[in-house]
Amino acid sequence: MEPDHRELSLPERCQEISQHVEAAIKSCGQDTAALLSLLRVIEQLHRSIFNDHFVPSLPNSRQALYALLREMEAEGGWPYIPKMRIYELIDYLNAQAAAFADQEEDDGMTQDGVTQDAEDNP
Repeated sequence: MEPDHRELSLPERCQEISQHVEAAIKSCGQDTAALLSLLRVIEQLHRSIFNDHFVPSLPNSRQALYALLREMEAEGGWPYIPKMRIYELIDYLNAQAAAFADQEEDDGMTQDGVTQDAEDNP
């Protein structure tokens, strides 16, 4: 079977891009630095599309702008890439540290790595 060389539609190209991004996510696994790098690339692409292409393409007339806003509202609103706020990250890390401390406590270990039984019986 020969490959299909027809021009892809925008939804098909978007689906293809999405599949490539999903593959990149999987290749990162649990590597936080790699995932962060991927997020930065996606954010940079978002900014580029917005600033260099979307904003210049905005309609010049009120009627056309109104039609665009109505279409955006009907189709799901404004695209947004949220950023984790630093205090959210700190809360997350504190919760992880507390969970780790609880686990150590449940395992019978003190902060210096000595079991509680050994500490109680010198």
